[in-house]
Amino acid sequence: MAKRRPNGSGMDPVKRKDGRYAARVFTLQPDGSRKPKWVYDRDYAECIRKRDELLSKVRDAIPVPSRSSTLAEWLDYWLEEIILKGRPYTTYARYEGDSRLYLRPRLGSRRLQALSVADVRSLRNDLIRAKGPGVAKSVLVALRSALNAAMEEEVIARNVARLVDLPDPEYVEPQPWSADEAAEFLRGVQRHRMAAAWLLLLILGLRRAEVRALRWSDIDWEAHTIRVHRQSQRLSVPGRERTEVEYRVKGRGRKKNEGRIGVPDFIVDALVRQRIRQGEQRRRSGERWQDHGLVFTGHHGRPLDPSALHKMFLRQSSRLGLRRVRLHDARHGASSLLARMGAQPHVVQTIMGHTNVQTTFGVYVHTEWDEQREALERVGSRLFGTAAVSD
Repeated sequence: MAKRRPNGSGMDPVKRKDGRYAARVFTLQPDGSRKPKWVYDRDYAECIRKRDELLSKVRDAIPVPSRSSTLAEWLDYWLEEIILKGRPYTTYARYEGDSRLYLRPRLGSRRLQALSVADVRSLRNDLIRAKGPGVAKSVLVALRSALNAAMEEEVIARNVARLVDLPDPEYVEPQPWSADEAAEFLRGVQRHRMAAAWLLLLILGLRRAEVRALRWSDIDWEAHTIRVHRQSQRLSVPGRERTEVEYRVKGRGRKKNEGRIGVPDFIVDALVRQRIRQGEQRRRSGERWQDHGLVFTGHHGRPLDPSALHKMFLRQSSRLGLRRVRLHDARHGASSLLARMGAQPHVVQTIMGHTNVQTTFGVYVHTEWDEQREALERVGSRLFGTAAVSD
């Protein structure tokens, strides 16, 4: 009597009526279940080879769909098992939104194996027309990542999304405030409860998420330094609880000197006033106060709402009669002002927390027309003399 093959070893090939040999293996599916998958060949030895190849994947816990998964099915597996468990939650939230809003409705029913370059190109072109090149680029980046994972797990043979060029969003030159406009704003908000935050945003150029994550323990009162080494965001994904995500700043920019920035007395004084103001808020809140150790908080010590700083910034700008700019433009204004005041490039780079100085001076430092004109006039004076330039 023939010995029974142990579980998980697959079946020996059997010959079908059409002359082909067939073997069955229970393979791991992207959703974690196991389903039978058949392999076929007219040659007995080749059928065994195909069976053993599947068994190898079973031993290595590599998913092998019993049929070609749809893109929607693969996106479910990719988001939950690969992105959520192996990438920052901010990445998961961004990819989940792109998948839910754009990839599933348009391509979700397509089989992975049947997904074509034409499908992806059509999606890109439609998104550019409907939402703009920025959204189209974000969605294609998510799709590329999902299909890369499918290739790594040998579900598909090629990534068709990589064969479609990414859109090139039009660059809009930021128009940060001038030094006079920034000074007028700071004078007008000296008594505002976020006065110290405005200083950090407009003078140090901190990111909004860095201001939200700043803790009192990050301030060295004796050395006059603050440590900027984390960011905080509040993310909302349908079907999941709204999450406050705090994460370490990536890149080498904020890792120099452990993210410490030397700050002048007027910023230290503003932070002292902020601590006094927060102490008064704590006393008024009583037992409702939630102590997270944050420098800037919302009601009763809770983390500041992500949109609150921007809304307050726009309200105060309007009240003071200043032109409307984005809060992030303050970061461009801070780096431009530092460069204008003669700060060395590596100093500006360190304060801004950029990985390389090319980002600082190629993207964030902006010159004004008067500066350009004065520089060219100095060149003209040197070459032709003052009188010659005016003729």
